[in-house]
Amino acid sequence: MDNTEARAAQAAADQLAERQAVYDAASIDVPVPDDGVIDYLLVGDSLANGAAATTPALSFREIVGAQLAAKATVNSVLAGKAGQGIDLIAPQALKAGSDFDVIVVEVGTNDVTTSNPTQAEAAAFADSYIRFLSELRSQSPAAALVCLGPWRNADVASAFEEAVEVACTEQGGKFRALSKHYTVKENRWRDGSMPDGTPTDNFHPSDLGHADIASEVLSALRLDRARPSA
Repeated sequence: MDNTEARAAQAAADQLAERQAVYDAASIDVPVPDDGVIDYLLVGDSLANGAAATTPALSFREIVGAQLAAKATVNSVLAGKAGQGIDLIAPQALKAGSDFDVIVVEVGTNDVTTSNPTQAEAAAFADSYIRFLSELRSQSPAAALVCLGPWRNADVASAFEEAVEVACTEQGGKFRALSKHYTVKENRWRDGSMPDGTPTDNFHPSDLGHADIASEVLSALRLDRARPSA
């Protein structure tokens, strides 16, 4: 190998190492436990419950679960119900168990109750979220933790997104905003009905919306399929 080839090879290796470093900083490893089972806790509201997905398999919960299942057997637990905010969801999540391997928290959408939330409302949410995430982490100290922001416009959700990101980072987790996907026209059922004619709204995610949410979660989990390649 001459000097030109050697320099080119080194440059390629440096670029791969840089991409790997960026990927590692933005994601969390998901090791397979000794028992071969990944215990997966999803905490959330109607989105986590698969609202407006045409089939359960197309909900972000199931898409993420399927990717985890490609790595190991998955024991999936869901905590939280449609229409609930953090004060109702948190107790359910804390009662769901401990020592989970993967935890995805999708909470905050229903805490944004107006189009112009006050600083006091955002601060109250932040206090509750920080306390909840700390307790959740104490029950599953080794879990790969992913926290999703509210399914709202960025101008409405920004203060809540900040609270989620700060709390999640403090607990060693990775934050992903959903507001950028909420504003995409195709990511919600805007015509008032699903493809089969089932009435819906223009708020909950369409199948494409669920797919984008799943992509955000999976981008934060260090699975082999997502690793940078040369």
